[in-house]
Amino acid sequence: MTGDGGQNTGPGVILHYDGHAWAKVASSPAPLGQPVSDGHGGLWATDTTAGASGVVVHYFGGSLTAVAMPTHDGSRAAVDSISPVPGTTEELAGGVFPLPAGKTYSPPVIFQYG
Repeated sequence: MTGDGGQNTGPGVILHYDGHAWAKVASSPAPLGQPVSDGHGGLWATDTTAGASGVVVHYFGGSLTAVAMPTHDGSRAAVDSISPVPGTTEELAGGVFPLPAGKTYSPPVIFQYG
């Protein structure tokens, strides 16, 4: 489970329930979105700070690591959602690249991690 300090401003935490009590296992300076299993005992989550772009975090083995997303026209993709691919240990992430200068649309993206 993830949580934050309220009003989507952080700090973010990852909590574990052992059947009796909740315990904090990791924290982040930014609020975290809905966690998704990585298929290997860890979790993926997005940075849900308003205006945040290009930050996804991976929790595994007690450590939380920020993972930068690819760039397009000099901007990192803003990831809105992460979903596991059923029957695999892979995930798909969907979002958009920020509005490029001189353009009237934001290119949508889908990334696959495996």
